[in-house]
Amino acid sequence: MEKKAYPGMFLGYAYDYSVGEFGVYRKDDKLIASISGEIIINKNSSPPKISVQNVCSEYIPKIGDDVFGKVVKVFRNAANVEILSTKTKPVRIPMFATIKSENVKNDYREFDMFECFVPGDVVLCRIVSIDQTNFIYLSTSDINHGVLFARSPMTNNIMMPVSFEKMMCLDTKISQPRKVAKPNMTK
Repeated sequence: MEKKAYPGMFLGYAYDYSVGEFGVYRKDDKLIASISGEIIINKNSSPPKISVQNVCSEYIPKIGDDVFGKVVKVFRNAANVEILSTKTKPVRIPMFATIKSENVKNDYREFDMFECFVPGDVVLCRIVSIDQTNFIYLSTSDINHGVLFARSPMTNNIMMPVSFEKMMCLDTKISQPRKVAKPNMTK
């Protein structure tokens, strides 16, 4: 068995091992790693307990942290995001998260997720929850959160925000819908 684990890695079957103190969850009859780290097997119990311990000093974002991320894929009810960094610390281990449609905006108007985010957009989000498998859920419902940086799908040039709901290509002057973050005006 490998000594290192990564999130989602199959570790063994529930009839061979029991879930240890940290870093492992059970899905059906399989034991899966929920964090990156070293695999630890405690053979003093029957069946042996399997755990994953994060031994690196890498900063792991927590609930309430603001994070910068890159939109990877957009669905009808959610957008998948790769977390790039927090506001103060880089994240070197690849971490993926989801923005659910109910966490995009505070208003109750109907909207289309495809008009809020496009793959490649850089967004500022807040971590609102982390489930038992350590999967991260983000929110852009605050006025200060949303798309910070985007490229035009037509020209691949930088787009500039023109309102909270539109960004404009600097070359073609064509606007596209986005959930835009309010610019921070502090000096």
